[in-house]
Amino acid sequence: MKKILYIVYIVALVPFLTGCFEEPGTSKLITDFTDQGFVEIVEANGGASPTKNFIAVPDGQNVASSITVSFGGAVSNSAVELTYEVDSEASTAVEGVDFEMISESTITIPAGEYTAPINFEVSDDNLQVDNPVTIVFRITNASVPILEEYAEATVTLAVSCPAPDAIFGTYNVVTTGTTPAEAEGVTNVVEITSVDGSDTQLQFSDVTGGLYKNHYESADNPGIVNYVCGDLVMVDQDDTVYGGDVFNGTGSYDASTGQLTLSWSNGFGDAGITVLTKQ
Repeated sequence: MKKILYIVYIVALVPFLTGCFEEPGTSKLITDFTDQGFVEIVEANGGASPTKNFIAVPDGQNVASSITVSFGGAVSNSAVELTYEVDSEASTAVEGVDFEMISESTITIPAGEYTAPINFEVSDDNLQVDNPVTIVFRITNASVPILEEYAEATVTLAVSCPAPDAIFGTYNVVTTGTTPAEAEGVTNVVEITSVDGSDTQLQFSDVTGGLYKNHYESADNPGIVNYVCGDLVMVDQDDTVYGGDVFNGTGSYDASTGQLTLSWSNGFGDAGITVLTKQ
C-alpha cells in the first residue's frame, strides 16, 4: 500500500517538479511561478527544433508552418492570453516575401490546455537552398508571468529542392529558334530519368531537341540537366555524337503544366529552344 501511495504522490507533483531548477541566465527559480504558471516559446527551450525544413515546389503556393507557445509551472485552470511580435529588424526573412503571418498578435491558450500554435505560411518558392533565413518571434505580454529566458525564438527557414517525382517520364519534344534555321520545328521523344546518388540531376536521353537525330539523321545526344528549384541548368555536357563540343543551356519547369523549356547551344553553332510536354 505504501508503494502505491508513493507513486500517486510523485505523479501528482510532476506538473510542479518540472520547474524546480533555476532559470538559466537569471536568479529566478521556475518554482516562483507555480501559483500562476508561466508562458514560453517551445522552440526557444529546446522542446522543438527552431529549424523548419521545407521542400520547395515551384507551384506558387505557400506552405503552412507554426511555432508553439506553452503554459507551464501550474495546473491550467483558466485561459491564458499572450501577445507576441515578429522582430523585423532582427529577422533576415522578410514578411510578405518569405513568409506571411496567419495568427493574430494575441494568442489564447484555453483552460485545461498547455500549448497553442502561432501559425504562419512560408513562401517556399522564394527561398534559396544556400541561403536560409530567420524569423525572430518574441512574447511581449501575457496574463501570467513570462519566462524571459525562453520568451524569444529565432526560427530558421531552410529549403531543399529535390526534383519532383512528376518530372520523370516520357516527353514529346518540339524545338524552335534553331540554328540552322531550316531545322525549325524539329521533333523527338525524350526520356527523363533520375541519376543515381542525386536528387537534383536529370538524365535527358537527348539534349538537342531532336536536331541531331531527326534533322542531321545521326543519333540522340544524352546529357545531364540540373534541377534548381524549378530552374534548369545544363553545364558542359559532352557532344557524344560528333565530339569536340559541349552543350550548355538554361530553362525552367512548370509544375502546374508539367512542361519543361530548355534553351541550349553546343558551342559549334547548333542551338535551339526545346519545349518538352509529358506524354
